[in-house]
Order: sequence, then structure tokens, then C-alpha cells
Amino acid sequence: IEAAFPESTAGTLRDAFGNGTPNERPFEEYYPRIDRWLGVDVVPAEECVSVYIQDRSQRHEDRQRIDRLEQRLDRMGMIDSLVTTVLRKVIDASAHEEVSETVCERLGATDLYEFAWVGQRNLTDGRLQVEASGGDAPEMLGQIRDNLTEERSLPEREAAVAGETQVVQSIAQDDSIPRDVRLAAFGRGLQSCLVVPLAYRETVYGVLGVYAAREEGFSEQE
Repeated sequence: IEAAFPESTAGTLRDAFGNGTPNERPFEEYYPRIDRWLGVDVVPAEECVSVYIQDRSQRHEDRQRIDRLEQRLDRMGMIDSLVTTVLRKVIDASAHEEVSETVCERLGATDLYEFAWVGQRNLTDGRLQVEASGGDAPEMLGQIRDNLTEERSLPEREAAVAGETQVVQSIAQDDSIPRDVRLAAFGRGLQSCLVVPLAYRETVYGVLGVYAAREEGFSEQE
């Protein structure tokens, strides 16, 4: 077995033969040297032990694809529910500030995202200022405030200027973002962000920034 059979990640087959005649057992494992998932059945008989092998790689890949699809559908269901909840709250809001607070509170409290904030844009000089935030990320919020004051490059500023959604799938690797902002994001576990300009016709009145705790955290559907 050791000479003829490649070693799996768990070594179950070799362990089975480690103490004499093995018990009858089926298992499925990954074998890195041949890059295959193999289904193995060990069947002891009176004078021998038969080992039956079947390549299960395609089935395993299909199972992974199904799992990814189910996860994606579950996530989209959570997002749809979140959007519905936010819209209901926004409709009931009586003031502009209440709308911003509601959106940030709901986005920052969900399992999908970690932190959200709304920046209001001064239409005279184009500067942004924090209007509302949600989620527990005080250091990140502080760094955003400081860098807005100093007019450094931020995804939120780019969204306001360009009037287009900005997506940063890896904050830590984006050198255009100020280092102190990246450090604050790293310290809080924020790895990606999506920034949406809040606009009516040709005028951008503010931005909504949403941060997630994983790289590649925002899909095209989101």
C-alpha cells in the first residue's frame, strides 16, 4: 500500500493497514500528488483484502459548485430581505437625517456587512462630511473623518466626484487608499468595500459606503 498507493491528505488507507488486517470501510479523500478525489472501499476476505478505487473528482466538483450556488442564493435572499427591511424603514422616516441613520443602522447590524456610513456632500466645494454611521468601527470612522478633512484619496471621494459606484475588493492591497485608513480597516477586519453615490439626475448629494469582513466581498448582484 505505501509503495503503490499515493498518500491522501488524511492518510486513512495507510492507517487502515497499519495494524494488520483492516476492517471493512468506505471513505472518500483528496490525493494531492495526483490531484484527484478518490472513493476507496476496503473489503477484507479470508486470505486477502480487496481495495476498490473510483475517481470521484467530478462528483466532488459538482458538489462544490452546488454548495457555492446554494450559498450565493442564501446570500441573495438575505440581501433581498435586508433591502425590503431598509425600504420599509426609509418610507416611514420623516427627515433626511433619519433616512441616513436608518440605512446605516440596518446595514451595519446585519451579518452580511460590518460597517456602513453615509457622507453628505457640500454642493459648494464638493467636500464630504459624515452624516451617519452604523456598525462597531470607531477607529475606521475616525480615520475616514480625518482623511475627508485633508482631502485625500478615498473610494467615497472618488464615488462623489465620478458619480459612479466604486468597489474595492481588497482594501489592504489598494495603495491608492491612505495607509492609516488601510491600517484601521485591517485592525477592524474590514477587507473590502462598496461605495454608492447618492444622486438625483446629474447631482451627487452624498455617498453610502459599506464595508465587509472578507476580500472579494461584493458580487455583481450586490
